[in-house]
Amino acid sequence: VPILMRPHPDIPGRYQVAFGHRRVAAAAALGIKVRAVIRDLSDEDLVIAQGQENNERLDLSYIERARFAATLEERKFTRATIMTALSVRKGDLSSLISIATKIPTDIINAIGRAPGIGRPRWLDFLALILEANGLDRAREIIKRPDFVKLESDERFLTLFAMLSKKGRVATQQLASESSFWKGPDGRRFAKVNDTETKYILQIDKRIDPEFGLFVFSKLSELYAAYKAKKQ
Repeated sequence: VPILMRPHPDIPGRYQVAFGHRRVAAAAALGIKVRAVIRDLSDEDLVIAQGQENNERLDLSYIERARFAATLEERKFTRATIMTALSVRKGDLSSLISIATKIPTDIINAIGRAPGIGRPRWLDFLALILEANGLDRAREIIKRPDFVKLESDERFLTLFAMLSKKGRVATQQLASESSFWKGPDGRRFAKVNDTETKYILQIDKRIDPEFGLFVFSKLSELYAAYKAKKQ
């Protein structure tokens, strides 16, 4: 499948990729040529094509889309062009740009792409950052060695939990509110949410459809073992 390019606006004989960045990277790594369609594209056409390519990436996280939107606005593209590039409505675009511009870059970089975190949680997180001392406390937390060792989603959830509890979470409980259990092969079999009133275990049936039923069948046995140990 050919990539889409345009003549470089400033350098004769050079080209800019509009669509197909990953194919270019793969071809470069393999040391082969790549087929290309060359078209005269305006700057607006270019970013719309790039946005459409980003939207086709199934693994593009919410914060990555937010940063892309903010970058386009910094480059003085109109909101209408950015909305077309990202295929979003006006209100959704406002949220994307607000999150990416009001949460400092060092905080976002420390969290990472957070693939499992969507718009509602990022908006709630922004509110925590904007609270008194919220930013200072967040910067203290992201420097801790235990925080850095967590995966991206866990870093977000940990930071969110520690800010929302206003410092009442102990240092050794970095992942107290939400964590993951991994199988021997490293895949996340289950997600744990530990709240004030509930302990929720969510098992991913896509990895092993029968594992959840097996765990459920063992609850009576596990509870008996728990009571015996407690006594």
